[in-house]
Amino acid sequence: MRGERGFTLVEVMVSIIIGAMLLTVLAGVVPALLHLSPGLGEKLEVEHDLSLAETWLSRDARSAQSFHPLSQPEYGAFEWEDYSAGNFYKAIYYYDPGRRELWRRLEENGRPKSSSAVAHLSRPEDMVFQWLPEPRLIKVKLTCTARNHSRTAELILRLRPREVRP
Repeated sequence: MRGERGFTLVEVMVSIIIGAMLLTVLAGVVPALLHLSPGLGEKLEVEHDLSLAETWLSRDARSAQSFHPLSQPEYGAFEWEDYSAGNFYKAIYYYDPGRRELWRRLEENGRPKSSSAVAHLSRPEDMVFQWLPEPRLIKVKLTCTARNHSRTAELILRLRPREVRP
């Protein structure tokens, strides 16, 4: 078999050395990544919860014509009317102690329409609504928790301007 050639001893040795160097680097990096990832996952979960809570609260405040502070385990209710369809909506935020979560329940014309978990809270006091009726502002202080990581965010929400019904 002419023209066929195998690897030389030098090529094999260089390949073994390069492979050993790569394995050494990977052996040091993989445990470090596995050690860091649980903490990183908790931090990402908390950031996701805060982002989701801010999205829902901002959306409801922009839609709402009124806000009513409530007693725990409920925090408050945003209310608005959809004039085009003639429907009345109420978004109620409350704490579920069994799941240790902030929930949003949406009612349409007084009937439950949907419920969804918004964020993980360690205790009911991790969410505080402060209603300022004159400027129509709601200050929200929210502390989200995931196992060993937590973060607090403060939001200022403005209700939509009052409208004269057509």
